[in-house]
Amino acid sequence: MPLRPPWSIRRSTASTHEPIISALELKLHALKEGVNSSFFDPRRTRMRALLAVTAILGFTLPAHAQQMVSGTITSLRTGWDSDSFGIVINVPQINPAHCQNSDLGYVSKIDQPGYNTYYSAALTAYVARKQITIAVHNTQCIGPFPKIIGVNMP
Repeated sequence: MPLRPPWSIRRSTASTHEPIISALELKLHALKEGVNSSFFDPRRTRMRALLAVTAILGFTLPAHAQQMVSGTITSLRTGWDSDSFGIVINVPQINPAHCQNSDLGYVSKIDQPGYNTYYSAALTAYVARKQITIAVHNTQCIGPFPKIIGVNMP
């Protein structure tokens, strides 16, 4: 009896609600044909697709999450009516998120993750007159100002 492709194999049953072919039958057919049956496993196919999507996003998203600018702090502001601070440095300001205010520095608020770390690093750099690198979010603003998402000191 010649071997038929798995999609053409039908069970000899009267019920139309049963699957046309079981996973075991598919594996047996693949073994007879010498085909790696794991290649046709639907779970692995879904995992391959998920891996491909994750890889594509992994390569494109980090490139669009932030921009960096380096300089020396010329002004360090604190919030008038909120726990926030702003940094102005001695180089032209970048404004990747197209925030309304593009010349009064970068801002962080206390409800933002990393706020205390950013503020400590900014105070240290300001007092020591050290150069810093500010990571600015590409798509988010805090009020009319670009949002700080990192402060690095050499």
